[in-house]
Amino acid sequence: MTIENRVMSANYLKLKKKVISFNHANHTPLIYDNPWNEAGEFAFCNNYVDFGEFKFKKKYLVSDYFHPKVINYSIPHAPTEKKVNINIVNEVILYFSEALHGSRRNGPFRDINDLDYLNFQKKLLIQNKNLLIKRHPKERRYLKEEPLFSLKQKIIYDLKKKCQSEFKYIIVDRISQKFFESIILKSPVLYLDMNVRNLNSQVKKLLKKNIFIRKINVYKPGKTILDKKLNYKNIYKNYYKILEKCCFNENKNLNLISNIIKKSNEKN
Repeated sequence: MTIENRVMSANYLKLKKKVISFNHANHTPLIYDNPWNEAGEFAFCNNYVDFGEFKFKKKYLVSDYFHPKVINYSIPHAPTEKKVNINIVNEVILYFSEALHGSRRNGPFRDINDLDYLNFQKKLLIQNKNLLIKRHPKERRYLKEEPLFSLKQKIIYDLKKKCQSEFKYIIVDRISQKFFESIILKSPVLYLDMNVRNLNSQVKKLLKKNIFIRKINVYKPGKTILDKKLNYKNIYKNYYKILEKCCFNENKNLNLISNIIKKSNEKN
């Protein structure tokens, strides 16, 4: 979605060349019902190679923006559905935070101000002594004085020495790549719904059946955000349906990609 890539793609399209865009995450961006899907992710290409079962439909923009024929495909070695066994090793909770971004992408349905986000995390850390925050590897550490400085021992940057399954449960505040990795590993997930990204209605229904959700006011989070006891009995009742809708599509295959490239080469 960077402007340099969009300009380059637009120039190729002006020259009557074919542009194929690939999903860069482990899930479809169509889990979000947002204008920036149309204006960025799916713009300026002939074909878009995606995961899951959702189909792209133009909703927000009048202009076509060279919107593509979206192609869904499955990835190899999709996990098979198995009985869920959850072993709680210890009381430590791991919070995968989103990247700081220097307020460079605030906008409709998008993100909150970095300073507000950090202050919220500080309140969360104070609230539970067993909480650790895993910083995003690509965050922009633009602040001269980080508000979390006094709690540095609660921040971790590298998970090589710890396996994700060793934690009591995982916290996410966006349904993004780390969330789906946690689902695949069948880690218990607590989703803090900050109302910053507008989820697809079908995704919302699936989440309610499979994970713990707590609506959060970032500015007034309250004193009991984290549950001391979570009921794991019915967790991931329909977990495979989440993956099927958003990540894997067993009815498609990688031949679609090779066929696109083959036809493109024949024309050019």
